[in-house]
Amino acid sequence: MRYVNKNSSAVILLLLSISLLVFLGSDRRVSIDIDLTEQEEVVDELENDEELQPISLINKYIDSCETWGKDGMLKSRDDDCSSLFDIEMASYYYIEDTCDNVGFTFYFSEPVQIVFFIIQNLVDDKEFSKNSKPREIEYHNYTFELDNTNESQWVEVEDFVTEEITILITSSYPGEISSEGDSTVSGCGVQEIEFFGKTQ
Repeated sequence: MRYVNKNSSAVILLLLSISLLVFLGSDRRVSIDIDLTEQEEVVDELENDEELQPISLINKYIDSCETWGKDGMLKSRDDDCSSLFDIEMASYYYIEDTCDNVGFTFYFSEPVQIVFFIIQNLVDDKEFSKNSKPREIEYHNYTFELDNTNESQWVEVEDFVTEEITILITSSYPGEISSEGDSTVSGCGVQEIEFFGKTQ
């Protein structure tokens, strides 16, 4: 009959248990390391994906602008239309004429991807009512009809990369006589145009 030393058996079992734990622990660490590496790769891929870059206000990249009159000729540069993209509601663009066939060309300092822009008519209710305001506009081979309101209006753009964009007002809403009996005027006013997109 063979006798097995109880102490020896306990030591062997202990060593086997430790080996098993080390083995399992090692596999687990390897699994965690692999998972973290994959996650880092996915994060890097997402961060470098241009399509997922955040959309933001890009007016600060506008270098200058031009306004165009009814005859299609350059009307002014910078002085008048700079108020359209300065993000200041205290200033606005205004001419002593209707809005028909008035255009604006904005020049960016670098290529930008325009996703949409917002047109803000005169915010003062009285001035908005009595003046002419944009109705139909053309931009990048598209036509869009604005509402007769002085609330901000969102105009979507078929995503494109450019260094300039022209917005032409092809028709306008006439001024209206207010409830106070104020007469209409033939002026055209636009408070602000804000462009949203991404730099390239």
